[in-house]
Amino acid sequence: MLQYDRENAAMQEQWAETELRLDAIRGMLRVDALIKQGEFAKAQSLLTKVKHFYFNRPGLAAHDDLYATMQELESKASRAEQLQRANQVIAEARIPYMQGYRLAHQGRRLREARILVAEAEQILRDSARIYPELQPRLDQVRQLLTLIDRIRAHPPKLGRPTV
Repeated sequence: MLQYDRENAAMQEQWAETELRLDAIRGMLRVDALIKQGEFAKAQSLLTKVKHFYFNRPGLAAHDDLYATMQELESKASRAEQLQRANQVIAEARIPYMQGYRLAHQGRRLREARILVAEAEQILRDSARIYPELQPRLDQVRQLLTLIDRIRAHPPKLGRPTV
């Protein structure tokens, strides 16, 4: 009878450890959902709580696969936050870029178009050091600046005036 009690106690400890492990996994799934929703501060906070929970349970700390997943989630959250900030910079630069592009496409007020596109270039250049993801956008803006300069340097000839 004593042997059955010991086996039962061992089984209950195993179930308790499995439940705690499942709680940590549920917390990590919630962190992943928060990252996907764009709530990075909440995700970081919850991930810190999950790590604290994980490391304060002696039976759980033996499972390194959970810790590796937590590290992966942490890097995923910081990368997503960085991409969101880079997208905000792109959105800020898009306004003067599109205005300048429209004017350049029409072939009118090229000086004003160049000023607007140069403003977009300045916004992107300032942030490109922090966010290297902006480099293709910066190259695109510089190509438009080159095109505007080329149009200004060699304007098309005017046709014959008709009355």
